[in-house]
Amino acid sequence: MSTATLARLADVRADATHCTFCPKMCRFACPVAAATGRETHNPWGIDRAVVALADGRADTAVADAVFACTGCRRCGSACLPGLDLPTHVRAARAQLVAAGVAPHVAVPEARAPLGRLATEADAEADLVVWPDCAGSGAADDALAAVLAAAGRAWALPSEPVCCGARAADVGQAADAEARLAHGRDGVAGARRVVVADPHCARRLRVDAGDDRVATVAELLPELVDALPLRATGERAVWHDPCWLARGLGVTAAPRRVIAAVTGRPPLEAWPHPDRTGCTGAGMGLPATHPAAARAMAEGCRRDLAAADADVVVTGCADAGATLAAGELTERQVDLVAFVANRLAP
Repeated sequence: MSTATLARLADVRADATHCTFCPKMCRFACPVAAATGRETHNPWGIDRAVVALADGRADTAVADAVFACTGCRRCGSACLPGLDLPTHVRAARAQLVAAGVAPHVAVPEARAPLGRLATEADAEADLVVWPDCAGSGAADDALAAVLAAAGRAWALPSEPVCCGARAADVGQAADAEARLAHGRDGVAGARRVVVADPHCARRLRVDAGDDRVATVAELLPELVDALPLRATGERAVWHDPCWLARGLGVTAAPRRVIAAVTGRPPLEAWPHPDRTGCTGAGMGLPATHPAAARAMAEGCRRDLAAADADVVVTGCADAGATLAAGELTERQVDLVAFVANRLAP
């Protein structure tokens, strides 16, 4: 595997230029542009800013456009050539950071695993759990309970790990690569690595080319038949997180899990799955364009509430934290917690 995992501005310039010659067929798909009403914030406008930056223009107008992306990849679902805008954006943001004209977005530090993951881990197990370094630890406890109930042993990285995805998102490329290299050392001997956050999973599996990586949503179908579940019959609606559905193409696995737990297929919100709504929580958008992020979150909550479900289930800590507001405050839960909460005593 190559040491460098992030594209440079020169690497994406040709694809960004290709985008600028398109008649903006994907403009309807961008939730940020829909929230702000600005042409510079749709994918075509963002890639125009990327090309301008590659041509030497580094100013606040370029930075505003390049930082108006949440990384949701909805534009990719509508893009016939299949261009990957978040890759262009990451490269451009790194250039803007180097030029000193990028807005500052804080990146969380890696944290040690919390709760039962730390206390019940088995150092000899070949399944290593990569925790969400930005999460609260509640999902860690739920995952520990599910793994224990299924009789599956797990180990932890040898030290706190971070894949560097959030640093890469906001243009801190050197920090991102350093975090990833350090994190890889922590799971060097693992046969399989289960990653709590799909954002981190894409960074490890796609950017770094690590085929050992699976998301929790992909692991759970392997465990669910061995779990002592109590049938609930409740109506659950599944929210496809952007980084899971479009970033990794994982849509069927979580639906199988929900059906196994409840005894019925999940309800579907509109849009879904590859057009799933974005909560606006990604790639630093709440810090750089907070009004747009709030509008996107409110729209996503409305779409999910319209499904009239007993519970809203998602598989991303950032999405879950954003959705847990308004009328969904008491009805939103992470996928692994949804399973853990329905284990028979």
